[in-house]
Amino acid sequence: MGKRALDDVVSRRRICESLNLPPHVLGVTDPTHTDHRAMLQFGESTVRLAEIGRQSGHASEAVSELWPLVARLEARVDDGHTERDVLHLLARARVGLGVALGNVLPEERLATAGHWTAKGLEIAEYFDDPRMTSYVLRMHGAAERSTGRILSAARRRGCAVWWLPAHRAG
Repeated sequence: MGKRALDDVVSRRRICESLNLPPHVLGVTDPTHTDHRAMLQFGESTVRLAEIGRQSGHASEAVSELWPLVARLEARVDDGHTERDVLHLLARARVGLGVALGNVLPEERLATAGHWTAKGLEIAEYFDDPRMTSYVLRMHGAAERSTGRILSAARRRGCAVWWLPAHRAG
């Protein structure tokens, strides 16, 4: 017997209905569901605004905005809501939190920033999205460089270049 991939939403919904499971267990959420859409839009806005704030010298405010978002998204994932767009947002929020923490924390605590960028990397590597993976690798490499892990940082940056679509095509 061969294995079948459940890549389509219709099959996942059918399985959920026959097993009497909530659709989010298999990563299915109705994109027209207004609460879900609103959560994603607010989350994306929070990540973008936190990055703007961090770049303008307000890293502590960025941490204050990203920390609750990451906590809520992680709780959502722990409850089985593992939709692709939620995981993508969680990866970006974790990386943003790590980068912002790198601007706020004292030098002896910078490993915490690297911890959060690494948690973003865990999710980014799951997706086949070269731009996102390259971005997360660059940010994680910068976090590692700031902790003095130069060789590891160089390796992450090299991987980031490899993931770029133009590099992979050539």
